[in-house]
Amino acid sequence: MVTYSYQWYSGGSTISGATSSKFTVTSSEVATKITVIVTATTKNGSSTATSAPTAIVYLTGNTALP
Repeated sequence: MVTYSYQWYSGGSTISGATSSKFTVTSSEVATKITVIVTATTKNGSSTATSAPTAIVYLTGNTALP
């Protein structure tokens, strides 16, 4: 049996609480690149893999100033 754990990063810094297989970007991640480190664990040990970074995150939709 293999179990997986996840840690998401924004601009190289840990995103607190972002440990699910999916991550929804918030305004805190604007102007950064997102990566995730996945750890696969079995009874024989574990291995990690780091994703390639995303493009820089930008806001979409209504960005008009009030």
